[in-house]
Amino acid sequence: MAAFAAVGGFYVSLFFHELGHAAACLLRTGTVGGIRLGMIGILPSMATDVTSSALVSPKERFWISAAGPIFHGVVFVPLLVLLIFAPATGHLVMVLTISNTLAIALSVIPSRGNDGFWMLKNIAGYDLRDNSSSARLTYTVLKSLRVLIIGIALCILYFGSGPLM
Repeated sequence: MAAFAAVGGFYVSLFFHELGHAAACLLRTGTVGGIRLGMIGILPSMATDVTSSALVSPKERFWISAAGPIFHGVVFVPLLVLLIFAPATGHLVMVLTISNTLAIALSVIPSRGNDGFWMLKNIAGYDLRDNSSSARLTYTVLKSLRVLIIGIALCILYFGSGPLM
């Protein structure tokens, strides 16, 4: 039962993530295509249609991309406070806190298709689809950073503390 509650809570927090993109897109462009539910393999997924963001500046598009992780944090912060100040709240709160930490970290990794990719592309001016040598080097460095962050997140998830703690 706790596993179903953890998965349900995680998807509620992902809905907040997508709601963040939708709210920012609506605020910046006046329109949003909606939030869609879909499947990636056997896992349910969500996505926000922010096609109208092509009409605004890269700085505005940055905030549309960043709003997802920011709204996700709206769910994460109360969970973290509960975990720190009321550790007796149980295993479910710990699982939700760890899964939300992992989800936020993974969403801001500058990997193609992630929010981090779009934030970097719009603010720093890197086009990671460019084939020049500097773009390839940047992509390699960012890919290595992604592997490092995923490794630390998995250490936290499985062992309770990261290698840097």
